[in-house]
Amino acid sequence: MLDFLTESMDLQNVIHNNPITHAKFNKLTKKLGIKQYSKSTIHKCFSALAKETLIYKIKGRGMYCVNPLYYFKGTEEEREIAIRDMLEEPYKKQIATDRYNKIRKRYS
Repeated sequence: MLDFLTESMDLQNVIHNNPITHAKFNKLTKKLGIKQYSKSTIHKCFSALAKETLIYKIKGRGMYCVNPLYYFKGTEEEREIAIRDMLEEPYKKQIATDRYNKIRKRYS
């Protein structure tokens, strides 16, 4: 599954857990003579890959990003930016809240 996702990801490493991806994956498995995966099995694969941080959830329903630490389409400079963005994302909301509170406090 991970090999398929890394081949299918776009230039921002984004992949989708949706019926189109499921159909493409099952088309590949059929071509290779492998048993097709059910919808729930594919969802479990996404969950297992996310648990191992090989992919991570991003904003948007069913949207994931392949971890640029392991796989990336693009230049090394773009990869470094993607890694920095990935690492900073969890803190962006907190930083924005802290800045807002400082400004609010200053003018209160």
